[in-house]
Parts: sequence; structure tokens; C-alpha cells
Amino acid sequence: MTDASEASRHAIRQFYDALSASTNELVASHRPPDTRRGQMAILLDNIVEALAPLRDARVLDIGCGTGVLGLQIARHARQYVGIDLSPAAVDALQDRARAMGLTNVEARVADVLADDFAAAAPGSRSFDRVLMYTVINLAQTEEEGRRFMQGGLDSLAPGGRALVGSIPIEELRMTAPWRGAGGRGVGVARWVLRSHAGLPHTRAWKVRSLARRASDRLRPLAAGVADVPPHTPGQFVPLRRDMVEDWVRSTHPEMRWRWAVERIGAPMHASRADLIVEAPGSTTG
Repeated sequence: MTDASEASRHAIRQFYDALSASTNELVASHRPPDTRRGQMAILLDNIVEALAPLRDARVLDIGCGTGVLGLQIARHARQYVGIDLSPAAVDALQDRARAMGLTNVEARVADVLADDFAAAAPGSRSFDRVLMYTVINLAQTEEEGRRFMQGGLDSLAPGGRALVGSIPIEELRMTAPWRGAGGRGVGVARWVLRSHAGLPHTRAWKVRSLARRASDRLRPLAAGVADVPPHTPGQFVPLRRDMVEDWVRSTHPEMRWRWAVERIGAPMHASRADLIVEAPGSTTG
């Protein structure tokens, strides 16, 4: 790792350490600053549905943060292991697990983009479910992203499933420039009409997404969300569909993958996609 990269990782670690001290779950888990009431429940339902069934499953949560999402999953699983680069976040997760009365939770500090992955998450190919949610977008280079994907998928047991969730895909961004209401309308229309090869974001889905976004603007903001910083510090590699697929194909060609839309109503769902990866072998549940 270069000196510049190391400095950037340190800044990211400090950023998440500071957020973890918040008593507000939205701040501690760094949700978007325009999150509305009820959207976190939709987000959690989206994750649980993608990982189900969870009964008797060993779950690895990479980039677990303070456990706002992960510990809800741990309630349904046999064992939950969370790893994160922020020591403060791991401490907060452990405190939260004790308060919830969860005894099947383990958490440890590791930067999986910089450290040895096997040392960070011992038990290669032993997890039935692997969750990597809003974390692969923190890769600063394509090589970091590839290494992260490989390490996460290395952890899957035969028949296991990984959710690489809420990936900001460049092709899904509303990139057309606009000025004024008329220009914005043109930009939105172009986004709706644009096709995305290999992604399930159809025109009909986009229309429903826009309708939900319009109705969400009438809903009150979630409590305390105004205190959420808008961006993680650092320069990160823009993620494209073909790039992410190549990371799977080049490191685990035996695995199958498919793209899925995020549930309409989840924060930032319009510009994000979920990648579900399955290892060959017997299944859990």
C-alpha cells in the first residue's frame, strides 16, 4: 500500500470512528442525509430477503460498522461474525449486541482492503452467508476492489450465498446536465429511457422508482438524519457493471451471480444495484 493510500485509509478509519460515537443509528451507520422515516425498515427487509433463509446459517458481515443492520440479521442466524476497519464501530457493535441479549455475535477489527483477509476472517469457505453492504465502493483502485471481492467470496461455504449490496453503478447515475425545471425533466426522461445491458433496472421499474421518490419527499426526514455527513472522505474507483462482474469471474469462475434491483423505497435505491453470488454445492436451509 502506498503512503497516499495508507493516509486515505487512516482518514476513512477516523471518519467512521467519529460517526460510531453517535447515539443516533442513522448517523452511526452513515445513512444518506435525506433518509426518510420508514426507509430503514425497507432497507433491512431487502437485505434479509436476499440472504434468506438464515436459520442455522453462519453469517459473515464485512464492513459491519456499528451493527445497526447486521445485528438484526444476527437475530435470525446461528452465528454472526462482523469485521470492520473502525475500532470504535466494533466496540459499539459489541455493546449493542450485549444490550440486545445476543450471544451468537463475534466482532473484530480489520481493514480487509489492506490486511490479510484470511487472518481477518478465519474459517475460509465456512460461512453460509456473506454480507458486503455499501463497502466495496470504498475501494480506491480496481485491484483493491478485486482483492476485496475475492476475499469475501473465499469465505463462502459450498452452497453459500453472498450479497454485495447497494453498489453505486456508474451506468445508473442521472448524469445528464440540466438547468431549471425543464432541463431537469429532460435529464430524468433520458435516465428513464436509457437501457442498461445486464442490469434489471427496466423502464417500468424506473417509473415506479420516480413515483416513490416523489412521494418520499412528502414524508418527514428520519430523526437526526440532518447530522449525517454527506460523503466518506477519499477518492474511490467508479464502479461499472462489467468491472464488478469481472472481479467475480476472474477470482471465482465456478460461482454464479445475478444482479437485483434494491427494493423501491430504500435509500438511494434508484442508482444502486445488488449483486447476489452463489457458490456451487449443497445449500443451507
